[in-house]
Order: sequence, then structure tokens, then C-alpha cells
Amino acid sequence: MFYLDNKFSKCTGIPYFLGGCQSNKRRIGLSKNGNLLVNEADSNNGAFLFLFWAGTDYNLTYEYQRK
Repeated sequence: MFYLDNKFSKCTGIPYFLGGCQSNKRRIGLSKNGNLLVNEADSNNGAFLFLFWAGTDYNLTYEYQRK
């Protein structure tokens, strides 16, 4: 898998104290069958005084068949 040059990372406030961070990145590669794989990972996390954790995380992979 190769990371594309589209990584995004941004923090606001003081992370995990009074603020949060966002990150998004994509990578591309080949499966064992020679199909194209595209993977996307997204994270949006934060907290307030280390007590109230909030956020979403997901990791998706798409496989495109070779014709």
C-alpha cells in the first residue's frame, strides 16, 4: 500500500484537554488477485478536561476488480 500525498491533520485548542484533532488519509495498493485497493481512514477525536471523550473513527477499504 502506498500513501497518497493527501494527508490531512488539524488540531484545535489543546488536544484532549479542551479541543480535538481531525485527520484523514488515503492509500492505494494491489490485492493478491491484482485488483485495485483504495483505503480511507478518518479520525475526529476530542475531549473536555480528559473526561468527555467524543469523536468518530472509520477505516474503509474499496476493492475494484480488474477487467
